[in-house]
Amino acid sequence: RRVHGKGGDSDYKVGIPSAFSIEELPPEIGEAWSATAKRLEEGGVTIIPIPESRLPSEWIKLSLAAYYVLACAEASSNLSRYDGVRYGLELDPDQHADGDTDMTPLERRISATRALGLGDEVQR
Repeated sequence: RRVHGKGGDSDYKVGIPSAFSIEELPPEIGEAWSATAKRLEEGGVTIIPIPESRLPSEWIKLSLAAYYVLACAEASSNLSRYDGVRYGLELDPDQHADGDTDMTPLERRISATRALGLGDEVQR
């Protein structure tokens, strides 16, 4: 399917920085970028390569580090509502307590819900 702009052909342009082809980029991600660019072109979108001189790969590496910090913070924030009170698993906190006797019953319930209901990546 083609993307149509005002003149019947595509008015869309997409810039793809060559600096995104960094060493640390997993091959499957690079392949996905290429396949997406090809599909966009087939749909009438103009692909504009952005040379590394305009966006150095060092900036990309720094932006990736910032992205990972922000992505984890966002996931933590979004998932903080799963406290086992309004959302989450219906667990008996005493059956699933981790042995910490200093916690209140509510804290034990939240801890048990998060430990059993959320994956390792979320719990980090």
